[in-house]
Amino acid sequence: MATKGVRGMKNETCEKIKNDLRQIRVLSHQIDCVIVARDKRIERLKHTQDEKEKARLQAIIGTINVDKLIAQANALEQEYMALINRLDNIDRTIIYDGYILGTPYWKIAKKIGYSEANVQKRALAAIEQIARMR
Repeated sequence: MATKGVRGMKNETCEKIKNDLRQIRVLSHQIDCVIVARDKRIERLKHTQDEKEKARLQAIIGTINVDKLIAQANALEQEYMALINRLDNIDRTIIYDGYILGTPYWKIAKKIGYSEANVQKRALAAIEQIARMR
């Protein structure tokens, strides 16, 4: 069985970090959606007079569980936010905006006054720096 070289392991680690940071964004969106869905059903429950419909809404509300999503997001955020906060201000902005908020690199470039290519290079370098900090 062939072993992976240092570069291959580094690339795997960086890809995992990128995926984890993207997952924070996905989980945050899912949490927001579930909370909105639950709150809308609770609001409907307040305005429903029909007992049968109230029971149906309560059953639906009872199945909505956001705790697992929150726990997953918290675990990833706990792992990465301290590392991201150790980056310099520009790299922190690039990683946070680009990966966690999902802002396109061209918008980040405009915001910070860099070229899009430079933002992409800095993003990769910042991911590699996070990998070394772990």
